[in-house]
Amino acid sequence: MSEGNLKCSHCKATLTSGRCEFCGTWVDTNFLGKAKKSIGIHPALAKRYANSKEPSTPTQTPVPPEPNTQESCFPVIPGYKLLELIGKGAMGSVYRAEHIISKRSAAVKILSSEMSSRADLVARFERESAALSSLRHPNVVAIYDLGNASKIHYFCMEYVQGTTLRRTLKNGPLPLKQAITFARQILKGLKAAHDCGIIHRDLKPENVLVEKESERLVLADFGLAGLTNEAQNPHPNLTRSKVTMGTVNYMAPEQHLDAKRVDKRSDLYSVGVILYECILGDLPLGRFSLPTERNYPAPDTLDRILSHALSREPAKRYQNAEDFDAALGALEQKLENFQFDSTQQDAPFQYAPKQSDSEHETIWTTVPPWVKKPAFSFGAIALTVGLVLGILVAKRHPFEVVVTAHGAAAINTGTNFKALQTNWKSESPVWESSTKGLRYLAKQGNAGHFRRDISLLVQQSKLDSGTWRSKVLLEKFELPISPSKVQHLAREYLGGNPEPAAGGIFYVSTNSQRVIGVMAYPDGNCAVSEFKKQDGLLKLVQQIQAPCRQKNLILEAKLSLNSNKLEAFVENKPLASINVKNLSREKWQKALGCRNANCAFEPVM
Repeated sequence: MSEGNLKCSHCKATLTSGRCEFCGTWVDTNFLGKAKKSIGIHPALAKRYANSKEPSTPTQTPVPPEPNTQESCFPVIPGYKLLELIGKGAMGSVYRAEHIISKRSAAVKILSSEMSSRADLVARFERESAALSSLRHPNVVAIYDLGNASKIHYFCMEYVQGTTLRRTLKNGPLPLKQAITFARQILKGLKAAHDCGIIHRDLKPENVLVEKESERLVLADFGLAGLTNEAQNPHPNLTRSKVTMGTVNYMAPEQHLDAKRVDKRSDLYSVGVILYECILGDLPLGRFSLPTERNYPAPDTLDRILSHALSREPAKRYQNAEDFDAALGALEQKLENFQFDSTQQDAPFQYAPKQSDSEHETIWTTVPPWVKKPAFSFGAIALTVGLVLGILVAKRHPFEVVVTAHGAAAINTGTNFKALQTNWKSESPVWESSTKGLRYLAKQGNAGHFRRDISLLVQQSKLDSGTWRSKVLLEKFELPISPSKVQHLAREYLGGNPEPAAGGIFYVSTNSQRVIGVMAYPDGNCAVSEFKKQDGLLKLVQQIQAPCRQKNLILEAKLSLNSNKLEAFVENKPLASINVKNLSREKWQKALGCRNANCAFEPVM
C-alpha cells in the first residue's frame, strides 16, 4: 500500500489531504513517520499505516478496493443509511435516508461544514432542533432524532412523499377553495410553532411540502428560525449589523430593515403573500391590485383579508395565526352560497402567466455571520447613494386622492373664488359657494375625495376680529365600492390611511404652518385642536374632546391673544379651551375645514 492510497475511515475514498474531499471528514494533523510528511493522520492510524508498509507474504491474497460509489461518499449518521441527496441550501444538505433497524424512511439534514465551524451557530442549531423535536403537529415536519457524529451535526425528520408548493404552482394559480385550504393548513402549523416560541422567518412555497395523496401541507426548513425566548436576540451576530434574513419577495417590511424586529406577525405577512400568489399567480409587489380590482370572482371579504394580512405596519395585521385562520374559515363558509355576477365585469379576469418550469433561486439579502465585513462596504455606499437620490427625486404623496370603481388618481389642483363678499382660497378643487354659504363636497357622483389632513378654505383678508362663528352640517358618504377597496386605494396613494371624517372652523397662521380651531365628528363629539405642519401635512399637536351630540351645530372659536388661549363654544355653550404658545406673535386668518365628508357652512361674517 503506497502513501497515496490512504483511505477515509468513513467513506473509503482516497485521501489527498488532511480532509476528505467527498464527505468532509477531517483527519487529525498530529501524526507520525512518513505519514507526517504527506497527509497527516492520528498517531493510532500512523501505526496501522506503518504496519501496512511491511512486505506481504506470498500466501496473502490482495483485497480489491471498495468501489467509490456516490452512496459510499455520503456522511455516516448513526442508525441511518443515507440513500440520496434531495436538497441543498444555505444551512446545509438534506438526504433521503432509511433507518437501519425499522426501515422507516426519513430525511436527514446535515449542517454545512461552514456553519459547523461557528460554535455559536452550532449551539443555535442544536437549540432550535431540540425545540422542534418537542413539537408534534401534522402540519409541521416531525423530528425523530438529532445529534452529532465526527463533528457532523444533524437531525433526522419526517420524509414527506410529495413535492413542494412551488412546484405545485408551476401549473398556475390554485382554485380559491384549495388556496384557502392550503393557507389554513399553513396557519395551523404556524400556530403550533408560535405556541412553542418558534418563528419560521423564511416562509415561502419552496419551504412548504405538499403530500402527494392527501394534499396535507407540511412546514419545513426552519433553517432561519428564531426562538422568541433567546434573550430577545436569537441572532446576535446578524442583528447586531441590522442585516436582513429571509427571502426578499416573502419578507415582511420590518424584516427588510432589521432581523431583530421580526416576530410572529412577520410570518403571518409571509402567509398573506403565499395566499395572494396561490390565488392570482403573482406576487403583491409595490402598489399591488386586490382580487376584485382584477375582476377575480370572489367576495369583497377576500380583499379585506388580504389587505389586513399584507399591511405594512405589524400592528395593523392579524396579531396571531388563530385570528387569520378564523377569517379564512368565515370566507370558506361564505363561498358555499356565493354567486359571482359576471355582468358587472368591465373585463374578464386574467391569471398571471404560468411560472417557468425551471426553479429559480430566490434572491437573499442575508450577510453570513462568518463573512468579515470591510470597513466600507460597497453595499452600504450604494444604499446611501440610493437614499440620497430617492430623497432628491421622489415625489411627495398627494394631499388628496379621488377614488372610483376603476381606480384612484392624485389631486394636485386647488381653487379660489369670491363668496360672501370676500375672497377664498384652497388647495382642494371641491370647495364651492352655495345659496346659504360655502361647502366642501367630498363625494362627486360615484367618486370620493380622501385626505390624511384637513382641507382648509382660507379667507384672503386680514383678521377683522378674534371671534369666528359658523353653522356646520357634517355628513358622511358612501361609494358603490367595497370599503376595503376604497381604503386600500386611498392608503396606497396617500402614503397612509385617511383620517376620520371631520369638519369645523379654524384660524390659520399667514405662513400656513400652524392651525387652531374647533371641529366636529360624525360620532357626536367635538374637539378643540392645534395642528402644526410637518412634512407637508398638518400634524396634531394637542386636542381636547367633548361630546356635542348634534348634527347641525353652531361652532364658535374665540382668540384671546393676551392670554395665548383659544376658547371653543357649541350652541353658545362653552366646550373647552387650550393654551397656544406664542399665539400673539403670529398673524392669523379665518378658515373653514373639512375632511373625508360632505360639509356645509353658514359663516357669520
